[in-house]
Amino acid sequence: MLNQILLGGGIATVSGVVGFLISKKLSSTQFDVFVEQAKAKAKAIDSEAELLLQKASLRASDVEAKAKRRFDEAVERAENSLKQKYAALEEKELAFSEFKEEELRRLKIESSRTENLNVQLERS
Repeated sequence: MLNQILLGGGIATVSGVVGFLISKKLSSTQFDVFVEQAKAKAKAIDSEAELLLQKASLRASDVEAKAKRRFDEAVERAENSLKQKYAALEEKELAFSEFKEEELRRLKIESSRTENLNVQLERS
């Protein structure tokens, strides 16, 4: 009877060890599967992050190009405005110069007349 108990205990111990080893092997296999899944997810996340980075870079380039285009347009508008103002200023300068010459001629004529009148007054 003792032999049967010992034999039963030995069989139970061996089956427990075998069960433990099988359980460990299954756990190890599940762990390897989880590791591979995690690696696949990490790779997918990395690819998605790279794609998002490329999209952000393209958007930044697009924004930069639009800003440069707006700046160039503003510079061109400012240059055109200054050219127009300069042309208007030159036109006014020319008009003032002509006005000044006309006024000087008129004043010279009036001065001559006044001088002639003064000479006539002195003779009288």
